[in-house]
Amino acid sequence: MKNPQQFFKAQTNQVINKSTESFGQFKQFLFAPNLLTFVISVVVGNSFGATVKELVNTVSGVLA
Repeated sequence: MKNPQQFFKAQTNQVINKSTESFGQFKQFLFAPNLLTFVISVVVGNSFGATVKELVNTVSGVLA
């Protein structure tokens, strides 16, 4: 059997590596939906803003 100290060190390194890998994947998971939500809100916001502007121009053109 291996030296217990080396075995413990190897197990500790393995746990740390797995935890770091999982945390990196977790950060990517958290960031991606926020980015997607931001992009959708910008696109919808721009479209909605353009529609309101066009509606105001149409109404002001009819009333003028």
